[in-house]
Amino acid sequence: MNKTIFSVLIAILVLGLAQVASAAIADGFDIDIDVDDDQVKPGESFEVKVDVTNNVSFDLEDIEVEVVVKDIDDEGDDDLDDEDDLKDLDSDDDDDVTFEFETPYAVKEGDYIIIVTVTGENASGDKYEVTKNATVEVEKKKHELIITKTLLDSETLKCSRVTSLAVTVWNIGNKDEDDIELSVYNTALGINQKEIFDLEEGDDEGDIKATKRLTLDLSDVEAGTYTFYVKALYDDGDKSETESFTLTVQDCPTTTPAVVVEEDEEEVIVTPAATTTAPTIITPAVTAVVEEESFFDKYGILMLIGFAYIAVIVAGIVLVVKVIRK
Repeated sequence: MNKTIFSVLIAILVLGLAQVASAAIADGFDIDIDVDDDQVKPGESFEVKVDVTNNVSFDLEDIEVEVVVKDIDDEGDDDLDDEDDLKDLDSDDDDDVTFEFETPYAVKEGDYIIIVTVTGENASGDKYEVTKNATVEVEKKKHELIITKTLLDSETLKCSRVTSLAVTVWNIGNKDEDDIELSVYNTALGINQKEIFDLEEGDDEGDIKATKRLTLDLSDVEAGTYTFYVKALYDDGDKSETESFTLTVQDCPTTTPAVVVEEDEEEVIVTPAATTTAPTIITPAVTAVVEEESFFDKYGILMLIGFAYIAVIVAGIVLVVKVIRK
């Protein structure tokens, strides 16, 4: 019986030591999280500083820090996240890294969880991971609009003095805004274009955002650079949001026509330039005159030879005859 009890105690002790060792391996880091502004409004930025300390007796390396702000983006369907590396840490050594996030315009009021995860390993390749949470609160004012974009079709006007301006307005308050008066004006030029519209509150971009386009006609304005103001008047005229932009007007370039001076017509005799032509040398054909030879000139020698031959033969015959007669 005593042996059984002793064996059980030994087993419990061994399991306890194993859990302690496992916990030590699972930890490895101390994490300190500092959110610079734990209460922000839509569109504002906030920083998350993470300080990491190696709390084991050996070095840790390949340390990565990941920060996730849960369900704050895309109307609550997505997170904001970022990650970075730290240097290798000796025992009791520490390092820190800072992450910056921008709160979306389309967001609900409330607290959002920030999850910080630190991972690393020792020289043997054993993994260490620690996770710690913090929070950031999104708070909205009762009435608040913000102008995020003013975009001109053309910032410099020349011959055409008409341009268009696109203005984007968000309702980042927690109340609907009715009869918002959006105006674009320059008092000195007597220009003031207006449009009236409504915006709902909430976290749906389609309800809280509007882009309006206004036309500016500067046809009668002299060349120069002018400052215009964009104002959104809301909350029954008690509040306003104002932005400014510059617009340059230049003279339209003109082309001066050439002056043509007509002179009295004079008869102009054009003498064609003398063209030097190499002389053509014509060699007259030479006609050979052939005098026809007479029959005697042509065959005289042969006839003489023939006659001489005949004469020899005759003389021979005569000589033979005489000899025979003797």
